[in-house]
Order: sequence, then structure tokens, then C-alpha cells
Amino acid sequence: MTHEQQLRARIAQLEDQLRANGIVPASPPNAGPSQEEADALAAIVAHRYSQLALKDERDRRGFALALVYLQTARRQQAPNTRYATNYFIGEAERALGVTGGISVRAFAAAALASRVAYADPTNFPYDLAWGLGLSSGPRSLAWRETLATRQVPEPTKVYPAPERRGPRPIDIHGGNSAVGPQDGYHY
Repeated sequence: MTHEQQLRARIAQLEDQLRANGIVPASPPNAGPSQEEADALAAIVAHRYSQLALKDERDRRGFALALVYLQTARRQQAPNTRYATNYFIGEAERALGVTGGISVRAFAAAALASRVAYADPTNFPYDLAWGLGLSSGPRSLAWRETLATRQVPEPTKVYPAPERRGPRPIDIHGGNSAVGPQDGYHY
């Protein structure tokens, strides 16, 4: 038995002693929901917004990571249209020490499950906005309320609506037009 295995066995033994005396060991401060709770949360979000249904194991792992990050992310009352979803994903990955582990779909589903204020994700993956600020804030276990109510909160109206990103379709019948300054793009 390795030293690490010995330590884990001793920890398990001590936790059993605590439980035997009616004391429940505290969960680690960064512990998120259990796998069963995470699966239930993902199902609640997918029931409301099918486009946010987790597609594979990578999404499920990213969802769990995002839930842990969102427990300490600074919250705002209204969605923040200044920062893209990828900014918050980068912050989550940096805080958790992972790279490329959280997809936009997994982060969006976790944000809804964590009851973060959000713009309507009907047009997913476009026009997303989250009620998150910069840095961390007080710990929030709002995902427990989602489990209890079996519902995600309603989207928050964003005024003005998030600016539409991307080029407009080119009308090939109307001549040789291209995307440029007339479309709001300046080079």
C-alpha cells in the first residue's frame, strides 16, 4: 500500500468515526454537486432548453467543472453583455486549473442550473449574456434551489439586446457586394 493509499484509508476511517458519533464530515469548500445531482440538474436545463442538452462525456465533465466555478463567481442582477461566454469559460478554467475542459454548451447549462441571470438562450450559441462580474464573490449554492424546484429561472430581458455578431449574408443576386463598413465592420 502506497503512502497516499494509507492516508486515504486513514481519512475514511476518521470520517466513519465522525459519522458513528453523529457528526457529518464537512464537504471540501470547492465541492460541487454529486454526479447524480449534476445529472439531474443537466436534465432540468435540457427539459427547458433542448439546445443546451449535454452531448457527450466531455460536456458532462465540463458541466461539473462549471458548476464548481459558478459557486464562487461574482453575480450580477442583470446579464453582462460586455464579456463573451468564452471570457467566463477562460476564467473558470484558470481558476480550476484545467485547459479546454469546459464547452460553451456545458457552461451555459451550468449557468442556468446555478441560477445565474441570463439572456434568453433560444438563439444558442449566439446572443448569450450572463449575470456574472469580474473576479469571485460570496459562495452560492443556488443549484440546490434548481434541484428543489426542478425549474430554471426565467431569462432576464437585456436592453439593448446583445449586438448581433458575424457578417450578414451576402446577396449574390444583387451584384458583387461584400461585407464591409456598411455592415458595421471597420478594418
